Amino acid sequence: MNKDMISIMIVDDEPIFIEEIKRLYDFEANGFDLVSEASNGKDALEIFDRYKPQIVISDIDMPIMDGITLGKIIRSKNIRTELLYLTVYDETEYIKSALRLSASDYILKFELSEQILEDKMYKLKQQILQRKKTEASLLQNLVLTMYQNNIPGKIDGIPLVDENIIHQKFLFLVLELIQPLALITATHVNYNNEIGLVTDFIKKVNSNNNLFYMGNSRYLLPFDPPKSLSEQKYFNILSTITNNLKQYLETYHIKYALYILPKPTDLMEFQKIYYSNTHIFDIKYFVEDVKIFSFSQHYLKGMDKTIQASLDEKASVLKKSIESKDIDKIYSYHNDIMGELKKTRNVKTLIGYFQSFYYYLENLSHQFAFDIPVPGNCYHIDDVSIWLLKTILNITNELGCLHIDCLSNTIQITIAYINRNFSKTDMTIDVIAEQTYLSAGRLNKLFKSETGITIYKYLKETRLNNAKHLLSTTTLPVYEISEKCGYSSSQYFSQVFYETFNMTPNTYRKSK
Repeated sequence: MNKDMISIMIVDDEPIFIEEIKRLYDFEANGFDLVSEASNGKDALEIFDRYKPQIVISDIDMPIMDGITLGKIIRSKNIRTELLYLTVYDETEYIKSALRLSASDYILKFELSEQILEDKMYKLKQQILQRKKTEASLLQNLVLTMYQNNIPGKIDGIPLVDENIIHQKFLFLVLELIQPLALITATHVNYNNEIGLVTDFIKKVNSNNNLFYMGNSRYLLPFDPPKSLSEQKYFNILSTITNNLKQYLETYHIKYALYILPKPTDLMEFQKIYYSNTHIFDIKYFVEDVKIFSFSQHYLKGMDKTIQASLDEKASVLKKSIESKDIDKIYSYHNDIMGELKKTRNVKTLIGYFQSFYYYLENLSHQFAFDIPVPGNCYHIDDVSIWLLKTILNITNELGCLHIDCLSNTIQITIAYINRNFSKTDMTIDVIAEQTYLSAGRLNKLFKSETGITIYKYLKETRLNNAKHLLSTTTLPVYEISEKCGYSSSQYFSQVFYETFNMTPNTYRKSK
């Protein structure tokens, strides 16, 4: 992707129409980088986070996921991508529904021409360039505003701002109130009450300082530095302040991260450092217990291409392991993938992988007529890992990796009942057969003819797979796990486990 060009993606289920757009308009010659194409909204989302195109040209009426839904999801991520819709419908309400999503514009397909494309693209380009210019001066204007109340002179009630103040040097502290990862939809946590508490604390530390909002749940705190100290001493000054603030924040259970610049810097230089190091704000999602980061330290930028190739390969094997019900490989490849993602320290890569896998699991679950939950608040890669593994195992257990859409209603009912009730110690074939109004013998014969295994074997595998999951992900004692998996005797459970896996439950736990 060329950073000097405006990135763009085209989404249309008619390849010939995409080719027509490219024929009519020379994107590269006009400063646009066509980074990707997709044939429906779902495919577009899977690659969206990899490129974060600044413009998406999308058909409205598409199979699998239409353009309106695609636009809603893009907007839910709080991403300021410009949306240009294509449609064959010249209907006011239909167009209004698109524009309510903050779509930048639309084109009627039957009116498409070289001139219309040129006009629309020029308009979008100017909007993006103007926004970039505005953002470049945002911090400067914000900080100038900070000092208005401290400037003595006023004309007609308007404070006089001495622009020389932008050349004064400060120590800078950025407080970020952490928001959950926007895995599928953005979830915003309201910290209004907490900010009041933090502001009160800052005033106690230094009555001359206040917090100033920077956007993205971040607040800026500049400190007047003592003169002519070493960087280490400046670091110690900020460390004392941040450690006190850290204790205060944790008293109120506030999720936060602190970022410091431990050398006196003027506002313009801080602006450059801030915007050239935005990757630093990803790191909190990948490290344990670290709450304070320094803009002066080196943090990993970008990602080795070999890591992406490795992720793609392992994800492919993991999907095959899910479909073949290979629990050991599921654990192994899931852990490997999460380990690789931790190395990247890249939120876009993490979310891109998650969304790709989420839609794969969603599609798999829909084949068997049940839904997977939308992920809850995830503040760390470990939260994502736990949710994914739990969902994968739930699907594996629910489906038993049987081609359930090819099974009779009676066998589908039987499988669903076992999956919901395997933890009951009084579960017998007779009890299961009562749900289908067939005799135990007839049901068992039908079950084996359709699935290739007996009801007893399916029940046993379901219980033992859940036991392996609990042994790997919890510290519950073996006797509690045996009870949760339908065994009234932990001794009998251990015996069955050993006969099946050639190791005791405790040995299996240690191997994980």
